[in-house]
Amino acid sequence: MRTITEINELKRNLELVEHYLCEGTEIEFNFVSKLISGEICFVSYKIENELRFAPSRFVGYYNNDLIKAFKQSF
Repeated sequence: MRTITEINELKRNLELVEHYLCEGTEIEFNFVSKLISGEICFVSYKIENELRFAPSRFVGYYNNDLIKAFKQSF
């Protein structure tokens, strides 16, 4: 997988993480939660006045999603 090179690619991945955590299915939520708990490097971002953190190994890859991330973990 190729890494992101533009800010809009990062924003897209951060929006997807937000979706998985706030509106996604239980499987999506659990998967991202496990990524976060196993991560040591994060990207911080702000939603309204709240600071949040996303796993860099997820948001750092171009057009990443749950399926691609799952395949990469094996």
